Amino acid sequence: MVAYGGFWMVKDEAHITNLAVHPDYRNRGIGSKLLGFLLEKAKNLGANAATLEVRTSNKAGQRLYEKWGFIKVGVRKGYYAYTGEDAIVMEKRDL
Repeated sequence: MVAYGGFWMVKDEAHITNLAVHPDYRNRGIGSKLLGFLLEKAKNLGANAATLEVRTSNKAGQRLYEKWGFIKVGVRKGYYAYTGEDAIVMEKRDL
């Protein structure tokens, strides 16, 4: 397995819970294709919007999400309990 992703639906909103690509397979467009698949699947299930959290240190992830139209809407302080790192909350409207 080189990548995985998932989301859950809350009414008409998809919350992306995971999106990961094995380090040996990054920068090949796999993450972008997987994100596109997740958003299309969510739309087909009735989602009008999507949200996610991304580590403040994950600049590549933030760029990917921005490329897909996500915007930064908030910060969750200390979200990642085992490191204490903050998470940036991002959302995409009008799927």
